[in-house]
Amino acid sequence: MNLGSVGSLLVCAWLAVCAAYDLKSRAVPAWLTLPGLFIALLLKEASGELALVAFVGLVFVISDLSGILQSLAIFLLTTLFVLALLTTADVVSAELSMLAILSIWLCWKFNILGGADAQVLAALILLCGPEILVPVALMNAIQGVVGMVMKCKTIPAMLSILAGACVFFASQALQTF
Repeated sequence: MNLGSVGSLLVCAWLAVCAAYDLKSRAVPAWLTLPGLFIALLLKEASGELALVAFVGLVFVISDLSGILQSLAIFLLTTLFVLALLTTADVVSAELSMLAILSIWLCWKFNILGGADAQVLAALILLCGPEILVPVALMNAIQGVVGMVMKCKTIPAMLSILAGACVFFASQALQTF
């Protein structure tokens, strides 16, 4: 999904506010991240990618389930993954989006990523496709090297998410010329 210039600027502004909160308090409030995720889900739903929307919703709900309910939810995730193969116009993008979002959820579940980072990354994948993760990952690697050189204990991940998204949108803008 191409957001256009205005959409790209709005997303970058949203990410800048998230990064500012992350820098200031090392936490990004849910009232700031969840609306972005919900808007991304609504836009995906409006484009007809219902299997992907249901998959994302179920991934975030599965954390609160246990026992047989969690097993049922995992079965439903698998079913939705297969259903997307049959119902989505861009199968590769939908499947990669599902795998990326599942991977991000696992990183959150094992405390590798914070909840806000996971919500924002999921929203970006829904808005831009899984290819946005390439510049985000590159910016995260650069941030890690800078952190090591500066001997910083941690650097908020939202900074590399913002930088990667800006690089992604800039490359999209340059491709239109």
